[in-house]
Order: sequence, then structure tokens, then C-alpha cells
Amino acid sequence: MRWVGGDGDPACGVWVLGRDPGEVEERVGKPFQGPAGDLLNKVLAAAGWHRSQVYVDNVVGVRPPNNKWEAHAEADIERGIAAYRERLELHRPRLVIALGNEALRTACGVDPRDGKALPGIQDARGYLWDSPLGGRVIGASHPAGILREWVPWRALLELDLKKAAKEFRAGCPPLPNRAVTVLTEPHEVAAFRGAIKDAPLLSLDIENTAERTLSCLGVAASTDHAFVIPATHDWQLALIREGCESKVPKVFQNGMYDRYFLRARCGIEVRNHTFDTILAWHCLQPELAGKALDKR
Repeated sequence: MRWVGGDGDPACGVWVLGRDPGEVEERVGKPFQGPAGDLLNKVLAAAGWHRSQVYVDNVVGVRPPNNKWEAHAEADIERGIAAYRERLELHRPRLVIALGNEALRTACGVDPRDGKALPGIQDARGYLWDSPLGGRVIGASHPAGILREWVPWRALLELDLKKAAKEFRAGCPPLPNRAVTVLTEPHEVAAFRGAIKDAPLLSLDIENTAERTLSCLGVAASTDHAFVIPATHDWQLALIREGCESKVPKVFQNGMYDRYFLRARCGIEVRNHTFDTILAWHCLQPELAGKALDKR
């Protein structure tokens, strides 16, 4: 069994981290070779990087049986995590591009075997993280996974790498501080009303229970502060109605459902609904707006 090490200069400042080598990588002795490597090289070039300008490596340097992460020996995973952290401590890259679930967890300082530690890569990709191990991290889909699936995730991989390049060239500035206030006490209402009073736009989203009752409403009047209003007490329900029926223009994610639910289940009529992100997604990139094919 051959251990495949990293490729490139680890002092370059930009790391690309994958999961483990495949058949071609094991044979060549370098990470990201063959079709997956070709795709990585192309999207790196689209972002303005040549392969030689980044350091490329994997969490674990050996190919698992049947290419299954779960088939790795525990000792190999432990060795890979320890080696990654040692290199990170030594070279201190400014940015780590983590390709896939296990790479993102490792780069963010959590156990890559913990499937609940972070959202899956399709939900976590494109976001910027500050790792407790040091450095800025951005998650993206793994090229090998992209080549296996019918959904054209390549467009998003290219977009994520362009975002990574922009972040790196800007010097990886401090991430904005964002806050969420859960309105559990009546005295907190004044802060909510003050935030939405002069807002040019509100972003709204509901959650409901399995029994089809309203659980809460999320409201953001800015990019750095959001409110959650549980639908528990009468004063909270009144506040939900007040926010939905205000004249401020509103953006929803899946607003067709939310508006119907609020009207049918709560008697709340949403006013001035001006934009729906899920409809925009379906219109602009219909090939990405769906689930995986039914494999039955």
C-alpha cells in the first residue's frame, strides 16, 4: 500500500485539500491525477491559478479498499490528521480550499469521521470559515464526485474557486461578525421593531413542524443581524404577523410555500413579496435546481 504525499510547495499560501488518492493517484504517486486532476487543473486556471501556484494534498495518503472512506484503517486516518496538522502548524497557509466532506471537516479542525460535525458539502460549499487550527477555509465539491454525478456541479466548483481566489487576493480580511437574536421575552420586541422599521428589504423564512404547525419565523433586516421569532406565545404570533404584513419589501426562500402556509395555517397575509431565491435559482440554473436521480 503506497502513501501518496502532497504535490507542490506547502509554503505557497494556498492549499487544496482532498480526501484520499484514487487508482491513478496511487499509481503516479501524486494527488489529483487523471480525470479528477484534469478537472481540478481547469477550474484552478479559470480562477487564475496554475497548478504549480498551489499546494495539493489529501487528508489520508492511502487509497481505501473500493474507494470507500469508511474502509480506511483507523491508524491511517489518525496518521493523516496528525500529518495535516503538523504541516499546517509549520507552513501556516492563508487559505485552504477543502474539497468534499472529509476535507472540510479536517480543515475546520473537527474529526473527519464525524458526519454531524458540519453540514454536508452541498450545503457548506461556498462559505468562508475561520478554522481554529488557523487560516481561512472555503468548502467546495470534490472533482471526482462531480465527474460521477449527473448534476453539473462543475459550474459551482468553478464559482467557488473564483471566490477563493478573490478572497486570497484580498488578503483574507476578517470575516464579518453576525448575530442571531431569538425573541423569547417581550422586552426584546423593541429591538426587532427598530431593526425592521427603516430596512430597505426583509429576508424571511419559516419553519414548520411535522404536524404542519408554524414553528418559527426568521427575519433579517441586514446581512449581520437576524431575528428568530418562535411561534409559541400570543405576543410572538402577533409579532410574526406584524413582520409579514409590514409594507417593507420582502425576499423569501421558497416563498410560494411559505406564503401559502402562513395564509392557510395562520391567517397571515404576506405583503410586498418582491423576490424568491428558489424561483430565481430554478430560472437561472435549472440544471442545478433538483435532487439526484432516483436510483431505484
